[in-house]
Amino acid sequence: EAEVQHKSQVILEQATEIELLYEQVQQQSLSAARLKESFARQQQVLRAEGDAAVAEAARLREQLSVLPGAVVAFSAGVDSTALLHACCEVLGARVVAVTADSPSLPRSELQEARELAAALGARHVVLQTDELAREGYRQNAGDRCYHCKKELFVRVAEKRDLIAPEGWPVVYGAIVDGLGDHRPGQVAAEELGQGVRAHVVHLKVDEIQG
Repeated sequence: EAEVQHKSQVILEQATEIELLYEQVQQQSLSAARLKESFARQQQVLRAEGDAAVAEAARLREQLSVLPGAVVAFSAGVDSTALLHACCEVLGARVVAVTADSPSLPRSELQEARELAAALGARHVVLQTDELAREGYRQNAGDRCYHCKKELFVRVAEKRDLIAPEGWPVVYGAIVDGLGDHRPGQVAAEELGQGVRAHVVHLKVDEIQG
């Protein structure tokens, strides 16, 4: 009888172990299924983002292709570099990069602008500007970008004949994702009337990062 009880106990323990193993297998299968589902969702998101990026790139090329040429406001920042690159691809030699050289611009940044423009194959013009002479700029308020653009546009208008044909607009990038209703470059261009015909290119963050 003791032997029978011992065997019964062994069988019960083995059955318990089998149940535990079965539960572990089920949990692992469930985890694998969840991982597979998560991976599939990530693939869908990446495909959607890729399709959106392709569509935005096509939109940007179409927007630029109707221009006779472009004078790109070029600071060598990420956004203006992306815009200059796109302009060079679409318009070829009908592109001039213009950089404002003011006392507040570090020499290293000016050199970087020169090197980037050369690497992209764009003609590069450096215009002397003096934002510091503008009281609004010195106040260091939220509209400093407006004063920088205004100063650059004024200089472009003064040197228009030496920079590019009259019909080429000044092109500058505005990041749509954070644009809202604040368009300092557009306001500055409108104030100059016929002196500068500005053309804003709405860039999205994924276009810049890409």
